Amino acid sequence: MKFLHFANNETIDLETHPHPGLRKIYEVYEAINRKFKSSYVPERDVSVDESLLLYKGRLGCKQYLPKKRASFGIKFYQLCESSSGYIWNSLSYTEKDMPMWNESPNYKTTTNIVMTLLEDLLYKGYCVSVLKNIRFLIASPRP
Repeated sequence: MKFLHFANNETIDLETHPHPGLRKIYEVYEAINRKFKSSYVPERDVSVDESLLLYKGRLGCKQYLPKKRASFGIKFYQLCESSSGYIWNSLSYTEKDMPMWNESPNYKTTTNIVMTLLEDLLYKGYCVSVLKNIRFLIASPRP
């Protein structure tokens, strides 16, 4: 796996890259996210949760979560359909260089993560449960 590359290291500009923490796999990661979104329309109930992808190598954005079975790895936040578990959107947690929701510069990181994942579903009547079964409704504005 160490010889598998998805990006040319010489052409990557860290100053202008949209997600420098994922620069080596960014194109593949974004292609998968686009395909997940275009292939399926989730039902009304969706949930946001975190998962940890086991990774034991060297990486700047690696997380340590001692309560998880895989305690070292890459943290992902995922927007899933509640009934089937279909992953509709995913966001890798890379701390400082994460793409965030455009309209919320003063929100906390977790709020920004949830709003970034929900950006395409806002104001469409989805019922979202977020970590620990906190429920809220994003209602459509009245015409």
